[in-house]
Amino acid sequence: MELRCVGSMLEEVIAHWRRYDSVFPELEAWVVNSLPMAQAPEEERIEYFQVRLNTIYPLYINFYEFSNLKDVGVWEEKFQVIRDTVAFLVATCDPEVTSKIQADFSRVEAVWNQVFQQVRQYQHLGHVIRQRKEILGALSHLAGWLEDAERIVGSATSPPELFPIQSQLDPMDEEWRNVNRQFQALLPELSGEEVERLMKLIKTEKERLLRLRSQIPVRQGLLSSQLAEEETLRSGLAETSEWIRRAHELMATYSPVDLKSAQEILLAHRRYFSKMVYYRTLLESKRRFVEGKSPESSGEQVTQLVGEFQALERLSSEWEGKLNECVRCWRNYEENKETVHDWLRTAEKLLLDKDFKSHQALETHRSYFEQINERPLRDLVQAAASLRNCVEEPQYYESVLKSVEYTQTKWNVCWREF
Repeated sequence: MELRCVGSMLEEVIAHWRRYDSVFPELEAWVVNSLPMAQAPEEERIEYFQVRLNTIYPLYINFYEFSNLKDVGVWEEKFQVIRDTVAFLVATCDPEVTSKIQADFSRVEAVWNQVFQQVRQYQHLGHVIRQRKEILGALSHLAGWLEDAERIVGSATSPPELFPIQSQLDPMDEEWRNVNRQFQALLPELSGEEVERLMKLIKTEKERLLRLRSQIPVRQGLLSSQLAEEETLRSGLAETSEWIRRAHELMATYSPVDLKSAQEILLAHRRYFSKMVYYRTLLESKRRFVEGKSPESSGEQVTQLVGEFQALERLSSEWEGKLNECVRCWRNYEENKETVHDWLRTAEKLLLDKDFKSHQALETHRSYFEQINERPLRDLVQAAASLRNCVEEPQYYESVLKSVEYTQTKWNVCWREF
């Protein structure tokens, strides 16, 4: 416990020595320079020891510019600080160490008393100057904060960017009220022109605060709406892009090998591309949205997707035409094949029945075979040839050709037997 107390005491002594070394030379220089000025004529003393209140300063003056003002009240405060510091050091340090600073302070104190007795009437005026300096400094700080806040509100791209500004509104409003109270207290000491200028400035900053407070919720709502629209844009573009990708994958599987598969593929094609109108409308709405509202990258993405969609429309239309033609060719082939096969079945049955006991039976055979020419067979061969562009895999088309060749052989056999 004793060690801690000794340590704290040493820290305090060191702090007082540092304060003495920092403030005393400044105070000593001012006292020495001020002694002859205290004997000067009134106008010179006023010029030296105060700043006239009727001087008009810029509205946004930096309050640090007042650091060199010869305010008697400020120097009195510094004198009190040095007196207390010296007293503390004398009480806590070795007399051999403090004797010099005690003598120095006594010398400065004697000069200070001479100066202060002649210029103390300027102390109140110095207080007024400090108050005015604080008002101007606070207004400058408030104006700078408002300028930054207005810029952030105007350039924000998401509601969270406005949260810090919103949280600082009440403290800044309180700062404005403090400035206004200081101004009201200082009114009797200011000139009419300066009252008018400061009042106008204080009113302007209050209006800016009120305007900013009302703008933030509106801006937040607008940004939230824009973010929701942009999210809808992104999801809509992603959905459309995925639909286009799956459309290409679907069309890559098209390979009809018979009438049934061609009909199933055509049905699947029509079912999938029945959403074409929906995605065309969706893309059009996204295109209108990005015009002047969304980032350039989104606009480029929409333009690219519109191009892909239009190419897909043309490709799907071509495929539907191909599939319709394929179904027609397969149906034509199957119908002709069935016609020829029906004739062959009847012909084979008749050829197996060779019991011509009556003239009527013979005429029945003759009539059946003579009424049929080779046109059905030619139609079948032509229908098979038209399938060449509908069957992409050679092995399936070869089976069609073999079937036609087999049918032709049976046709020729039947005619020879007849």
